[in-house]
Amino acid sequence: MSAQTDSRKKGPWGRKAVFLDRDGVILEERGYLANPDEVILLDGAASAIRMMADLGLRVVVVTNQSGIGRGFFTEEDYRRVKDRMDTLLALRGAKTDAEYCCPHAPWESCSCRKPEPGLALRAAGELGLDLTGSFVVGDKASDMEMSREIGARSILVRTGYGLETERTSEPVWDAVVDGIGEAVEVIRGWIAEGRGESLRKNDRGATMIREAFQETAKVLLDFRDKGEKPILDAARLIADSMERGGTLLLCGNGGSAADCQHMAAEFVCRLSAKRNRRALPALALTTDTSFLTAFCNDYGFADVFLRQVQALGRPGDVLVGISTGGTSENVVRAMREARVIGISTIALTRRGGAIGSLADVSIEIDAEETAILQNAHLAVEHVLCALVEEIVFGGEEPCSGVRANDHRDGRSRIHREQPCGRAERSGI
Repeated sequence: MSAQTDSRKKGPWGRKAVFLDRDGVILEERGYLANPDEVILLDGAASAIRMMADLGLRVVVVTNQSGIGRGFFTEEDYRRVKDRMDTLLALRGAKTDAEYCCPHAPWESCSCRKPEPGLALRAAGELGLDLTGSFVVGDKASDMEMSREIGARSILVRTGYGLETERTSEPVWDAVVDGIGEAVEVIRGWIAEGRGESLRKNDRGATMIREAFQETAKVLLDFRDKGEKPILDAARLIADSMERGGTLLLCGNGGSAADCQHMAAEFVCRLSAKRNRRALPALALTTDTSFLTAFCNDYGFADVFLRQVQALGRPGDVLVGISTGGTSENVVRAMREARVIGISTIALTRRGGAIGSLADVSIEIDAEETAILQNAHLAVEHVLCALVEEIVFGGEEPCSGVRANDHRDGRSRIHREQPCGRAERSGI
């Protein structure tokens, strides 16, 4: 498969983008703009870019800068102009996700100068974009033709060279508006229309379902063999801690915070009705809203888990840090503090995540999409619970499940003398 074809075929899991020309769309047209002091944002450009981001779109600038190839200005001049534009946008609460520039003169026959699709294809490869679900906003025919090349919908603005383009060029665009602000509203309408229409089509909905399930299954099957050792190591670490009176602490953000609560509930209650066993000590550090709001208000968010590790953790406990991004600062700090205290650490993250290097056991799953990674994390969490139950209670006969525990030294311990029969510890 060619690189071009591969970059375009992103499917329903690719991120949609809006590709913006720079001069005449975001900035006033100056003709070979090389002086940052001449950078002027068009009216409404910053607010339009903010609204595009609010729609969930990647905002990507693609610009021909043949002045570099022609010798009119240098790449350093271009960068200074870009920095000035970024600064002006930031002052108005807006930013672009990326900018791609073609520095070549027209006679150099490159593949990146619009209307060639090279810049958009490069952006798709680096940012994981769904080009056919994206949009192009420009003021020249070359912008509109690039849009056709990548299968995106196009909007011609009448700023910059737009009026001349509208008058002299074949109308290959999907819409024409006065400026970038109106372009946002057109895109908003297209998105709303597409959401309703695509889900009304059974084939589209069925495809999304199949691809989501298949991708989750693929990630889990790819991880099965390489994940066996760290998962078993983690289960043994947790079981050993609990049998010595230790507690499992869990921390994470967003969906990972929900996973922490889910996992703690499985340990304290039970994973399956087939095993009616005693409670196992586990605590999610994500649930005490009074503490969370007080601490974050007074000190900030970075140490919100570290503080609880200091207050609640003891040597011999285990801390599980869950992070789909792998770099959550508050999880990183909690992991470091746990090691200082003498608490063992387990990371559940994506491959290459920073928290993996801080953990005694690191379970790292290779998945690009966060949603797919979360599916895989939940599967691992359930397996961990099942393994710990098997290690601790594997040979034990079913019992009533609720009874008093020993609270020596203020810490809950798993009983050794039980009224219901128990065989030797499982050999997992």
